[in-house]
Amino acid sequence: MVAPRFGMAYLLTALLRASDSSVSVVDLVLSVWQLAVAVSCFLNRPLLKAYIASEILFSLPTAFWIISLLLLGGGHVFGRADSFIPLTVLLFFSAVPLSLAIYSLRRRALHQQHVPLATH
Repeated sequence: MVAPRFGMAYLLTALLRASDSSVSVVDLVLSVWQLAVAVSCFLNRPLLKAYIASEILFSLPTAFWIISLLLLGGGHVFGRADSFIPLTVLLFFSAVPLSLAIYSLRRRALHQQHVPLATH
């Protein structure tokens, strides 16, 4: 299974030397946060900007990992050809929802600019 937040787990274990249990707790917290923001977006969209910011921040480590895998290779563990699956997961589960959220936010802002003020 390939997780869209694989880069966050890799960052915690490789650079910060975190244990597997702390990575699981961080993954759980990130998943709950993303789920709460997604539910709020469906209800009334008050946290749409927070979702956009958190999606960018949470997907950056994965994007950096994929870019380094493509440019530098993976050494003995991964090859450049192994980057197709993580790249596909990043596109489908991060880039597409992020672009839809930005589109929705821009559409709402344009709609609010063109709504005439009600006069009584």
